[in-house]
Formats: sequence, C-alpha cells, structure tokens
Amino acid sequence: MDAKLLKLYEEERLSNIAFKLMAKLIERKQMKDRYKLALYIVSIALLMVMGLLLYYLFNEPIYQTEDALSLQMLLQNTAIKHFLFPDLILFVIWRFLSRQYNEKDKDYEKLRLQLIDRANDLWKHHIERDIQGEVYEQLKEIYDINLFYK
Repeated sequence: MDAKLLKLYEEERLSNIAFKLMAKLIERKQMKDRYKLALYIVSIALLMVMGLLLYYLFNEPIYQTEDALSLQMLLQNTAIKHFLFPDLILFVIWRFLSRQYNEKDKDYEKLRLQLIDRANDLWKHHIERDIQGEVYEQLKEIYDINLFYK
C-alpha cells in the first residue's frame, strides 16, 4: 500500500470502506501483474525451446532425406526426445498460467468497474471533494490503475 494513501486513511480523510476497496484493488492488480510476468517468461522459454527443436530438426543431415520426418525416425532419436519433453512441460505450464492470468484479470476488472460505477456512493461521505481525484491520481501514477474511465 502506498504511504500517501495510508497517510490519508490515518488522518481520517479517507473512509474505511474506500481504503479497504483501494487496498483490495491494488492487491488484485499486483497479482495480475505477477501472473502476466510469469506468463511472459514461460512464453519466451517455450519459444526458445521450440526454436531449438526446429533448428535441430532441419539442420541435421540425417533429417534431410525423404523419409527422415517419419514418426518412427523422430522417436528413435534421443536428442528430439530431450527437446520434446521440455516443450510439453512448458506448454502445460503456459496453459495453466494463461488460465490463471485470465481469471485474475477478470477479477481485477470486475472490481475496478464496480468502483467506477459506485464512485458517487463511495465518495459522498467525504467532506473534501478533491480527495477522490487525489486518490485516483495516486493509483494511476503508482500502480497504473485507471479509475477515471471504464
């Protein structure tokens, strides 16, 4: 949690419910970003291993004959198996991370849209009307969370 938002809460310029909702939104955004980074890293690794596999397949003189790309020939080569196994593992991990990222993104967007829709109810109890803009600016600047528009 940002020190400025915490300070606003401690000075009682920010209501308890608004503070908790902002904290929950920040938490969901950070979780989404972590899954996005992990998905990016696994995607790069998967592409690299697939590239190595393709390079090995088409650069070896053994595989430049007519029947070289038959399934039996491919399965007899241990080097192919060593590339294929990490490919399969990385693909399974990539699919898992992709689904988790989509789930976290939906949760984050759902809460963000609820906060935008209920902004009037959330901020009507605050005496200072400029506090809403101040908090939104902090969220946009520090966490890249846009609560100004859907």
